[in-house]
Order: sequence, then C-alpha cells, then structure tokens
Amino acid sequence: MTGVSRQLLDLFTTHWFVTARVTPAFIVQTEPLRSPDIFNPQSTPAHSIFDLSILVLKVTGIIFVVVVTLLIYAILKYRKRAEDNDHEPPKVFGNNQIELAWTVLPILVVLILFFSTARVIHAIQDARMPPNALEVEAVGHQFWWEFRYPQLGIVTANELHVPLSDALQPRPTWITLLSADTDHSFWVPQLGGKMHLIPADWQEGRGWRPMATG
Repeated sequence: MTGVSRQLLDLFTTHWFVTARVTPAFIVQTEPLRSPDIFNPQSTPAHSIFDLSILVLKVTGIIFVVVVTLLIYAILKYRKRAEDNDHEPPKVFGNNQIELAWTVLPILVVLILFFSTARVIHAIQDARMPPNALEVEAVGHQFWWEFRYPQLGIVTANELHVPLSDALQPRPTWITLLSADTDHSFWVPQLGGKMHLIPADWQEGRGWRPMATG
C-alpha cells in the first residue's frame, strides 16, 4: 500500500463523512440520510451560530410575551361594558416615562442583537487558517461537487471527508470554495452556515472543527 493510499484510507475511515447531492439550491447534506439540523451543531462555527440563534429567540420571545400580555390587559380592562355611556374618556396628553421607555428599550434591543451578530460574523468570516488545518478545496460544477485535498494529492467527487476534532486532539479543517461555472451554495447545517460560490469573482475560506461523526 502506497503512502497516499494509507492517507486516503485513514481519512475515509476516521473522519466526518459528507455526501453532496444535487438539489435546486445545490445544498450539501450529510450521510446517512437525515434532515439538516441547525439545532444540532457539531463544529465551532455551528455552535456560534446556534448560540446566537438561541439569544435572538430568547430576546424576541420576551418581547412577544410582554406585547401580548399588555395587549390582553388593555383589551380586558378597557373593553366596552353594558353600564358605559357614550361620553368620551378624559384626554391624556403624553407621558414622558412611557415615551422614554418605548424609545430607549427598542434601541437597546437592536444594539444588543446587532453587536452580538457582528461578533459572530467577524469570528467566522475573518478567521485565519490554523497552521495544522487540513486544506480542502470545494469546486462547484453543474451538477456535482469536486473536493480536492492539496496536501494529500487526492480528488473526490461528491464525497467530503474531514477529520474529527476535540480539545485533546484539535484537527481543524479549512475549506476554500470555488465555482467552475455558475453560482452555487454550499451548506452543511451541522458544521456551519451557508456559503456562496460566485464564478470569477471571489472565493471564501471557512474553518471547521467537527466534533462527531455524521
């Protein structure tokens, strides 16, 4: 068995396995057959996206509960009663405390979500390739994916194998996206967000640290 064959065998038997399927959006899904699941993160970028999603859901959930509670309270308290006559209620001209609250609180919520999202985007998109990373080039074709391993001299079609990584043995993967013809989108929900390939324009590098087989 040659050195390249041993490397190929090791890579294909001990690593996260991804099979590319042709879909209308050119989405990459995982094997075995299962639904893409953004709520089951298995890499560092996916965990960051998941934590941000939970933060947004919590903040918006609190806002929803507060708004619905106030709406129900107002409907019940100020509903028309049988003993009410037709005279108009006394007019109220402004309330500084209420107006300040509904101006400042939304601004604070927007700032929290903005800076939280910007931090995650910066950490993922501006990350540098680790020195010990496995380099993979993903080339989108009509209608298949080509995966190149420059360090190993290996090329595969529609199958991506990347190493598992943990705290004791970090084995990051750095994937670079290229397009051979038209626009493509590359997405493995358990490993990170969707990445886009635009021909003759730009390429995108992204780091993964898969933590479980799939």
